[in-house]
This record gives sequence, C-alpha cells and structure tokens, in this order.
Amino acid sequence: MRAGSRRGRGERILVDALNADLANAEREVVFVTPYFVPRPNGVARLRALRTLGVDVTLITNSLASTNHAVVHGGYAPYRRDLLEAGVRLHEARPDTAMSRITGAPARLTLHAKCVVIDRSRALAGSPNLDPRSIEFNTEMGIFVDSATFADPSTTPSRRTCPATPRPCGSTPNTACSGKPARDTTGRSGAAIPAPRSAGGSFRAWCPPCPLVENQL
Repeated sequence: MRAGSRRGRGERILVDALNADLANAEREVVFVTPYFVPRPNGVARLRALRTLGVDVTLITNSLASTNHAVVHGGYAPYRRDLLEAGVRLHEARPDTAMSRITGAPARLTLHAKCVVIDRSRALAGSPNLDPRSIEFNTEMGIFVDSATFADPSTTPSRRTCPATPRPCGSTPNTACSGKPARDTTGRSGAAIPAPRSAGGSFRAWCPPCPLVENQL
C-alpha cells in the first residue's frame, strides 16, 4: 500500500500515481466519484483507454441526486463525448435509499470516491475527479494491491445490495435518473429527465466558462 497527498506547488502525488496506474490498465477501470468534471484532457485520456480495449465505467451523481448542481453543470456538457468514446455512465438515483430510523424513503447523494483498476488494484480516499481536488485541494488517499479488496464481485455489498446507479442513456445534456426508458418510437436508451428545482436546473445547465470550470 502507499498513500499520499499534494505536498506543494507542482507536486501531485496522488494524481501522478493514478495516471501511472491508468497507463498500465489492461482490462477494466471503474471510477466512483460524486463530482466529475473531466475537461477535454480527461475525456481524451478515457478515450485513449477505450482505444486500447480497456472497459471504462463511471459512477457519479445525477442532477437529481447531486448536492452541488453547479458542479453537475461542469460535467453534463461532457456526457456526449464520454458516451461516444465508449465510456459507460451510471448516474445515481435519489429515490432508492431508505431511512434507518423511519423506514421511509430518504434522499440519496452518492459520496463514495474510489478508482478500481483491473479488479486487482484500487485507490480510495478523499479526492473527487474534478479540477478543485486535482489542482487546489490537499487530498489523501491509499492505493491497495488486493484482488479481494478491489474486485466488487467478492464484496458482501456487491452480493447483497441492489445497484442504485442505473445506466445513463445516449441523450446528451439531459438530467437523467439513469433508468433506461423508451421514447415515442419504442426505442430504448433515452434518458429520463431527473426531477430538480428550477434553480438547481438553471445552475446545472448554464455551461461554466473555462475560468469557472477550473474552480469546480
């Protein structure tokens, strides 16, 4: 195991180590992050992995489940490019969690953060996959070389808990709950619009300028 954080200007220990591991991926990479703002260079890196035959899956919040709509606005414009690159997108549904106290439905916001490579190596820690975590924050994480830890098929949660994120359809720039739907022609794969307040939707769908995007 090894852990690290950003120690000083220009030193990005976690990011550099993760980039090295991604370059050595052979079969599969799974990203789990509440906030995802890839920027063009991130999309290009994921497209390069797909070109090499590596399966890439992203699990993140939908507009309905996120607690920061403006950050979702930094992610949404890249959804088309990610889908066209062959990345599998799964967005969390907000209506699948139950309160342990009342038993009533409780609003769900995904907040787990990890990267799993080839089901044999994983990074778990505090960083999101967004510019703020990468460029500004001091983050902490640990790399674990263990198939038992990294392979989701071996964990009790994988065997006993339903997968709340659902695949996102191919419709670009749409707040989707992740649940596949059928359009009026009967074709499947369209995204279901996710419920959100008017203010949250406005913040999400006003594309941030590059200077703002770098702060997300």
